[in-house]
Amino acid sequence: MDKHFFLRHRQVAGWMTQHPDNLTHADRVELDRILARSELLTSTSQHVCECADMSPIVGRIGQVS
Repeated sequence: MDKHFFLRHRQVAGWMTQHPDNLTHADRVELDRILARSELLTSTSQHVCECADMSPIVGRIGQVS
């Protein structure tokens, strides 16, 4: 059976919610393979990226007063 079948949903969700620059090459390859197999996950991943781009806290550094 394909090893992707055994990946835990939390690991895939973690990859989807991390900034792409923070993924290892191997993780990016695995995520791309998984997304290629599921139109629903691809759509979800795109929505996650769009929401992250809209977030006012992206790129903030330091403490919140």
